[in-house]
Amino acid sequence: MNFSSAIPSSDKLRFLIKSMSKPEKRHFKLFAQFYQGNKESNAIALFDAINSLETYNEEKLAQVLPLPKLLNNLATHRYQLQGLLLRSLGTYHLEKSAPRTIRQQLEGALIYRQKGIYAAASKLLRSAQKRAQSLKDLNLELQIIQEQRPLALKWDAWGSIADLDALFHREKEILEALQIRIELQQLMDKVTLFSQRKLRKSTEEQADLMQQVTQHERLQDPPPEDFFAALAYHELWGKILLVKGEYASAMDHSHCIMELWNESKTLKEAHPIIFARHLTHLLNLQIMLQDDKGSLASIQMMEQVKTTTREAELQKIKLFSYLQLIFYLNTGQLDSVSEIIPEIDRLVDIYQSELHVNQILAFQFNICIFFFITGDFSNALDRCNFILNMESLGRREDIRDFLNAFQLILHFELENFDLLEYLNRSTHRYFKHKPGAHDYEVSILKFVKESLHIEESSQQELLELFQKELQPLSESQERRKPLGIFELLFWIESRLRKIPIRSVFEEKLNSRTPP
Repeated sequence: MNFSSAIPSSDKLRFLIKSMSKPEKRHFKLFAQFYQGNKESNAIALFDAINSLETYNEEKLAQVLPLPKLLNNLATHRYQLQGLLLRSLGTYHLEKSAPRTIRQQLEGALIYRQKGIYAAASKLLRSAQKRAQSLKDLNLELQIIQEQRPLALKWDAWGSIADLDALFHREKEILEALQIRIELQQLMDKVTLFSQRKLRKSTEEQADLMQQVTQHERLQDPPPEDFFAALAYHELWGKILLVKGEYASAMDHSHCIMELWNESKTLKEAHPIIFARHLTHLLNLQIMLQDDKGSLASIQMMEQVKTTTREAELQKIKLFSYLQLIFYLNTGQLDSVSEIIPEIDRLVDIYQSELHVNQILAFQFNICIFFFITGDFSNALDRCNFILNMESLGRREDIRDFLNAFQLILHFELENFDLLEYLNRSTHRYFKHKPGAHDYEVSILKFVKESLHIEESSQQELLELFQKELQPLSESQERRKPLGIFELLFWIESRLRKIPIRSVFEEKLNSRTPP
């Protein structure tokens, strides 16, 4: 089931064209003319025709298409146009990237050197080195210095002994900085493995590992001067403190990372994926610590990050969009949730083959809960059915268990009473043959079954009994609270008081004790 209602499958090409900027469209037309080599370009004609449509419709397309012959094999021409568009966008953004510009200078310098024009080669390499330094790209700068070595022997292309010494001194600095980066990354990998519990070791061995990391000499020193090494230093400390449960201290290191980024707009624009990852780490901590003001500031900052590449946009949906959804839900900004759902659906639809099942599941489940809270039971049921029809839920079979019972509440609200009798019996069989304790889910089935066979005047008493049965589960400190328990209690209270669930949700939210 596709929830990107604004982007049906047949409309994806039009949506891609509409999403392009004016410079991207101009570049495409030049690219298509060069690629196809004819003035009457089929691709450009189809591009302009689709671009003029508000929604994709083949009858309307036939009216605006200047080349009717394209209609004879439209599917093939659309496929070819899509491929040409993606290649055009790829070359456009590759040419615009700073590293690409530097590599072009490197290639130019190599040609000059082969032709014996050493002064021109040296000039290009010096310019490339300055660009690499501005981007803090040590690997690229090291490559440039290594290209400068042969030229250092050509005195007409170089300068003085002092210039040569400066070059070799810089090479030494780069190697030392790269060594620090490597050591910090190795430590980061160990902490990541530890936090993900991929190391099947005893508690003592795990404690020894963390002690080895925290006592490493690199972490005893102040932050390195190198920009990316300093980022890695604070990120590593933040992850260590997060594993230890010291969230406030971990957030201090995230703020240090943001201060480093804010000192350089150039670096922020050149490395949007790395910046977005660090900002997402900060947002995650802000949400955990209920720092609503800080969370909102981070969301606004993230919205300004330009995702001009497929990789950057994919990272955005993986790292940021879910936290944005959770923040708006946790703070009761339900109108904001409603606004971002179409964009989430669009991104999930485009990148679903590259997203882990748990990521798709997390989006769909929380959107289902949102629709339930807002009283949109039909859309909630659509999301619920989508999840139940997924082939695998990974490690989240608890979500399938809850939704198998929860769907009965949704059908109850939608007054699908004829279907409820069958669903109740089949869901009972599902839990009967499923190992483990399912008292919580079975209590939902019991309530729905009894509700179908009593007068409306007796509903109040049944709801009160159901509320009394669920309340202890929401207050238990000894075990993990069941999935959806609070939302069910909001629903029961809303029916008892005859007010919308949203009103109950907002009342409970407003009475939340600040951290």
